[in-house]
Amino acid sequence: MNGITTLDLAHLQFGEGGKPPLVVLHGLLGSSRNWRWIGKNLARDFNVFALDLRNHGLSPNNESMTFDDLVADVLFALRKWDLERTTLMGHSLGGKVAMRLACRHGTAVKSLIVVDVTPKPYPILHRKIFQAMASIDAEKLSSRNEANRLLEPIIGHKKLQQFILTNLTRDTDGKFKWQVNHETLSKNQESLAKNPLYERDHYKGPTLFIRGENSPFLTESDLPAITRYFPKVTLATIPEAGHNPHIDNKYAFLSAVRQFHEMG
Repeated sequence: MNGITTLDLAHLQFGEGGKPPLVVLHGLLGSSRNWRWIGKNLARDFNVFALDLRNHGLSPNNESMTFDDLVADVLFALRKWDLERTTLMGHSLGGKVAMRLACRHGTAVKSLIVVDVTPKPYPILHRKIFQAMASIDAEKLSSRNEANRLLEPIIGHKKLQQFILTNLTRDTDGKFKWQVNHETLSKNQESLAKNPLYERDHYKGPTLFIRGENSPFLTESDLPAITRYFPKVTLATIPEAGHNPHIDNKYAFLSAVRQFHEMG
């Protein structure tokens, strides 16, 4: 892709060669670490590659954060590992990237799994989170508990605070730091909230959309619009789960992925 600086993404691998490849893309402020349990359990079925998107996890940072940038990084990884006809699975922001890649580069994708996001614009939901992260000077923290106390009056949601703190790590000197590039992500909130697809986009391969039963991000009413882009779509609902069905109800999530894989 002309004018795009492609980054070599960090990743975790579960499984081995000889099994069909599965590439997993996490959501905004997540990382490959969020997919360890799922990756290990899907390793019996797939050779799993869980990537860190740019500006996340252990991957390089870059000021440019467009959907084309993100797609180019993933395509580079597929070529680097000689992965052909892969199953591509993405959650939330990763789901947007997966949808765009499948629609624009369908020959690289054997099947597509999109987790709790749909091809439509969303309101900007993370302003408070980025403001909270920017308000904390990570280097001056004495403990993770201190960071949690500082987040509490701004966020006020224990589960969300714990998720934010998965991005708090230590450098080689033992000082805390935000591993995620929250400054760049904050600047790109508006563009990342948009629909990643255009009217002309479509992917004709087998597609599974997975939604959390209690999540507002993807509902059964979205299915007609999804079908316009993905005519071979199946919708699976994970009971007792919200926006993170791969965490909220792991076994039901695994079952949905395996059932889809066996059908294909």
